[in-house]
Amino acid sequence: MPEVTAEPTAQGREAPRGGRQPYHTLWAMLLGGWLFSYADRTITGCGGRC
Repeated sequence: MPEVTAEPTAQGREAPRGGRQPYHTLWAMLLGGWLFSYADRTITGCGGRC
């Protein structure tokens, strides 16, 4: 009987090995939006009434 050396991964897919993940793009977009909002409030000077 032949030996099986490789174990299958979850759902037959290989695990990602580094690189950009989809959630990295989401976090970058959220950070960019937050920074843009902060800069807009600072530049327009809404005075805490916003």
